Amino acid sequence: TNGVMYGFSVVASNEFGSSTANTEATPSAGLPASIDIAPVITDLEGSPVPLVGDELSVSDGEWSSSSGPVTYQWYSCSAPSTDPAADAHCSLIAGATSSSYFVTSGDFGKYFAATVSATGTDGSTTTAAAASIGPVKDVPHAPTNVVGSPRPNGTHLTWTAPTNTGGSP
Repeated sequence: TNGVMYGFSVVASNEFGSSTANTEATPSAGLPASIDIAPVITDLEGSPVPLVGDELSVSDGEWSSSSGPVTYQWYSCSAPSTDPAADAHCSLIAGATSSSYFVTSGDFGKYFAATVSATGTDGSTTTAAAASIGPVKDVPHAPTNVVGSPRPNGTHLTWTAPTNTGGSP
């Protein structure tokens, strides 16, 4: 068992007798954490793509030889990513270190990825990435300057289209 003190005795014997050598008790070295099931990002609002105002959550994944709680880091990316810590198109979001992230209007058009880190029983840290989710969309803004003018055969409507259609940036 990792971290337990073990001591060993080795006995050599023949027809004339035996001799014993003992080792001092030393703790086992432990093992680095290893990922068995990768973490996954989900939109807690159930949207197939994240929308402004949604809450995203990253699972812990499943780890072997880990000790203690895991830690999290969120990334904002300009393109899909499976390794945000190494991808040049991803930026670490300062202070975004919980298992959840709230999408804001400034996130429109971006992808989000996260890493989860675990400490092994040997004291080392291993990090696993969750594939990105996105791009962030938004509900369209309402048209403005809507004017209705009566006509003999109906109504004539004019309006200004919204600047944000909720689609691509």
